Amino acid sequence: MAVKLGKMKGAGPYYGMSLDELKASLTWSPEEEREIERYCGKIHKNISEEEMTPMERFKATMEGKQRDRLVVETFFHPSYAMRALDGFADAVKSIDAYFYPKLLVKSHLATTARYKMERMFCGPISYGEELFGTDSMFIENGNPVHEGEMSIKTIEDLEGLEAPDPTKHGMFAQYLWFCQETRRI
Repeated sequence: MAVKLGKMKGAGPYYGMSLDELKASLTWSPEEEREIERYCGKIHKNISEEEMTPMERFKATMEGKQRDRLVVETFFHPSYAMRALDGFADAVKSIDAYFYPKLLVKSHLATTARYKMERMFCGPISYGEELFGTDSMFIENGNPVHEGEMSIKTIEDLEGLEAPDPTKHGMFAQYLWFCQETRRI
């Protein structure tokens, strides 16, 4: 049986592209590389000013040992990260991060640099209902939301349903690109 995809209203230009297509089409300009270099420089400066590295602090916390301060780890979504990127001007919207994966990377680097977080985290950028037949839509300042009736309501609805490929369907290829790119950076 084929993957049952719902409609995604208001999808951006990269929605539905495979991970391979994203890798081929998303490259950094020299200006963007400089911006990323600056964010990374600030993150490294933040780390150098502390008594412990984020990993040392995390390990000490997990092992119940003395640490220099509490672990600062927060799970923020693009809607919050975009505020750090635009300096709280409320000019760049969450939807821009969903439409343009490079903005998602830069906004999370900016947030990590600004707030001295232990690690960079990107929460789910789609709840995935559209991957199983439910219609969804993008909203300006928030995660995509489902619209209308859920397509899976019973165990029987799961019968014959093929699992979508996260490297090819919906927003998840963008999420995987984000994860791979931030790891590379």
